[in-house]
Amino acid sequence: MLKGIRSFLRKIFLISNYELRSKKIYEMSDDPMFVLSKILEPQKVNIIIDGGASIGETSQSFSKLFPNALVHAFEPFPAFLNALNKKADLNQNIKVHPLALGKNNCTTPFNVNQSEGTNSLLKPNENATEIYGSLLKTKSIIDVQVIKLDDWFKSSESQMIDILKLDLQGGELDALKGAKNLFEKGLIKTVLCEFMFKKTYQDQAGWIELVSYIENSGFQLFNLYQTQHYKGQIIQSDLLFIHPSILEISKKKRTNNWHNYSNILISEMTK
Repeated sequence: MLKGIRSFLRKIFLISNYELRSKKIYEMSDDPMFVLSKILEPQKVNIIIDGGASIGETSQSFSKLFPNALVHAFEPFPAFLNALNKKADLNQNIKVHPLALGKNNCTTPFNVNQSEGTNSLLKPNENATEIYGSLLKTKSIIDVQVIKLDDWFKSSESQMIDILKLDLQGGELDALKGAKNLFEKGLIKTVLCEFMFKKTYQDQAGWIELVSYIENSGFQLFNLYQTQHYKGQIIQSDLLFIHPSILEISKKKRTNNWHNYSNILISEMTK
């Protein structure tokens, strides 16, 4: 009897200690994708939108963390598409769309800057040179096609967007406005978007404007990740917003796990 109890308690300790360590890592992690993999059930994530996919590093990470999901990678800059398409060839669950996301369906100028990672539909703010120097200097302007996420969704076979990730160099709010109907219908579960606290681009949305829009759509700001500083001030961060219904499901799942452990313990102790 005592031998059986000791064996069982060792199993419970291993299980519960794993859960505790996982929770600690999850709470301390500065990787929002890892956090999403803990809040959502990876095997049940079906659709991910990667807006501003660049050369596909984030899309590739999503494809590995959520192997059952289809990752739709939106990137309008032709020079990035070659690398992005190569990653899609290696990861069959990545689909490339050579489009920008915005609030209107149109063809519009796209600013190509000295540092191509800062390319944007918005013009750079001259006052941002203190932080970024010449990296934001526009070297050319090309025309790109912009699509509203609402209209793209209508033409797709998607039922729900599990993760909406936006890294659009100041254009995040316009892309969110282009998904207005999806928000109203409750077809988006989580939003992960970059925000620059310093006005880096002209017509860039401020903190209150961006956060209010997402919160008014029924989401809660969950946390800030990968925060960058300049002279002691926050200049950039990734914001994770989660619908309360998803948080409630995640909470119940963790509670049920502990109930299961308790029931097993009671069963063993009464044998």
